[in-house]
Amino acid sequence: MYDLVIIGAAAAGSAAAIYAARRNLNFVIVAKDIGGEVALSGEVENWPGIIHTNGFELAKNFHDHIKSYGAKIETGYAVIAINHEKNHHIVRAVNDSGSEKTFETKTIIIGSGIHPRVLNVPGENELRGRGVTYCTVCDGPLYKKKITATIGAGNSALESALMMRDISVKVFLITKFPDTPEFKGGFPKGEDILIQKVKQSPNVEIIYNANTARILGDDAVSGIEYEDLKIKEKKTIAVQGVMVHVGMIPNSDFATDIKKNPLGEIIVDNLCQTSSTGIFAAGDVTDIPYKQIVISS
Repeated sequence: MYDLVIIGAAAAGSAAAIYAARRNLNFVIVAKDIGGEVALSGEVENWPGIIHTNGFELAKNFHDHIKSYGAKIETGYAVIAINHEKNHHIVRAVNDSGSEKTFETKTIIIGSGIHPRVLNVPGENELRGRGVTYCTVCDGPLYKKKITATIGAGNSALESALMMRDISVKVFLITKFPDTPEFKGGFPKGEDILIQKVKQSPNVEIIYNANTARILGDDAVSGIEYEDLKIKEKKTIAVQGVMVHVGMIPNSDFATDIKKNPLGEIIVDNLCQTSSTGIFAAGDVTDIPYKQIVISS
């Protein structure tokens, strides 16, 4: 019987593990991988105390910090269910080969994070891994000296374009928003400094008022078809790589009897308590409105 099971080993889960270790709790971390979306982030310049780093290095630092306390980590296991007994919980998790483990615990902290949203357009699924990617950090270097497109209007899309400007010869950044002040120049949720950097990049071309309609290509990506929302006309551009950054979905499917909002985010109070006694949640999987590494921690 554990005092605590922590689900997830990214920013929220790592911080929880450090504090649990310092309180000498009997706990285990159950995680599909170490670092989650943190490890897939590009440049990180808003983590206090470190002027510049990247997501992979920051995630490694998190892991090293956890290991320094000798914490028990079960990696490669995805949680599929939480069952409740009279005074404790049972966490069920499986790995890629279908092997299952169960963990009995008094309390749970859910820090399972988020995963990328897809476009749901023709050609996207067929060309996934053959020019379509959801992780610029992972796959961007494959498109050195090629033409790429990033689709999205948030910080992750802006960061993708900034990374690809130094790798590709040409980067298209496709946003569905117009270049107007009320939409922050096409990026309503973007940080001002990122928007400014993108707009000052000579090899980044921003396509405004654009709704991606199709990913083109047979064995590999050859282009994008999009609708110009202003003139209601279909247009195409030739690219060899497509980076999709159109939002994230909470990893909360296993939390079936915990209250969630319509987006699937777990609802928490100001102590991170969920609607289920003994179960807490933190980070991007919750309804806390701002998705940042420092806030998750």
